[in-house]
Parts: sequence; structure tokens; C-alpha cells
Amino acid sequence: MRSVTYSMNVSLDGYIVGPDGDFNWTAPDDDVFRFWIDQIQHVGVHLMGRRLYETMLYWETADQDPSLNDDEREWTALWNPLPKVVFSTTLSTVHGNARLATDGLADEIERLRTEPGEGDIAIGGATLAAEAAALSLIDEYRTMATRSWSAVASPTSPTTNAGRTSNSSSTAPSARTSSTSATA
Repeated sequence: MRSVTYSMNVSLDGYIVGPDGDFNWTAPDDDVFRFWIDQIQHVGVHLMGRRLYETMLYWETADQDPSLNDDEREWTALWNPLPKVVFSTTLSTVHGNARLATDGLADEIERLRTEPGEGDIAIGGATLAAEAAALSLIDEYRTMATRSWSAVASPTSPTTNAGRTSNSSSTAPSARTSSTSATA
């Protein structure tokens, strides 16, 4: 059965967005971007909310940008064919290899778990992840702690701890550290 994973960037103080809802401080350096390329290779389908979907639309046509580096081209080649399920009450259409969810989150995940296929069921977006966490649907949390502080942030993490993820003082045995900005 396929696992459900939630991957996110977090600040050192445990937040995933700033006070204004912005997450530009999570822009990856080369090492972190390489980490996300490695992670996406193990995903079979990606579930996301509207905001993340709209953010990721850039990659649908990014391969036409001559300024992309090799890693960005590799990401595009992996991301575009990846099936995506978008949860939105405001969108009526989606583009690329995406479809709008027709069922609730629990039903969609249950159906995807039982369908033949390989790779994880990845969840993207804090609001959708919070719903999945409340329903105990997430099998694994993967965090990338960036070396920045968010100070005061909005409560949009998948936990109910005022916008924070669980902060542990120890590093997991499978941790990877970026030379300049983050630890996974």
C-alpha cells in the first residue's frame, strides 16, 4: 500500500510561512533543490491545494525558458508528467497532468492507496496537510529546516501547535545538510 507523505520547508523556529503568508524565504539553494529533485522521484501522485497548485503552475511551461539550469530542467521533466490532484472550491479547471479532486480528501487518499501504482502519495500545502493530519492520514512528515527565523508566523502548519511543526533538538539518522541553508 502506498504511503502518504508531507514534505515542507520550515524555519528554525518551526514555521512554514511568514506572518503575511509568504514563503519566499524558503527559496532553495542548489543543494536543497537537488534534495527536492531526489524526493520527487519517489512520488507517484501529488495532492495539493489551490495556492500550491497556482504556485507550481510556473513549472508547466518552465522548460521553454532558455535560462533554466540542468537541475531545473530535470525538475521540470519529473514534475510535469507527475499526476496531480488539486483540492479547490474556487477553481473550475486545472492544467497539465492535474485533475480537480472529485471526492473528499480521505476518500481520494483511500482510492489512491488501493489503486495499482508505485511511489508515494505526496501532500503539498499547509491547509491540505492540516486536514490530512487531523484525519490521521499522513504516514511520514519530511521537514527541511532552513537557517532562518520567521519571528511571528501565521498558524498554517499541519499540526495544531500555532503554526509550528514539531521541533526536535536532535537530527534524524537519515538527515542531509545543505552547505548553505538547510537540514532535512
